[in-house]
Amino acid sequence: MACKDCFAYRDRDCCILTERVCDRRRCTFYKTQEEHNERLKKYPPFDYTHYKETGRKIYNGRGINNG
Repeated sequence: MACKDCFAYRDRDCCILTERVCDRRRCTFYKTQEEHNERLKKYPPFDYTHYKETGRKIYNGRGINNG
């Protein structure tokens, strides 16, 4: 049974994995949209292009030196 409340569930498929694992077993990526949004607040994505060019990560407009 697919976990239709999962953040990755789109159009009867998983947009994270190449196959829908939740039909057969517990998926390790499963989280609700609300849980996913909370995680994004805690760990925001960074601008990978900027990081690749400069070695600095930019999180929501804030620069953080990467060593």
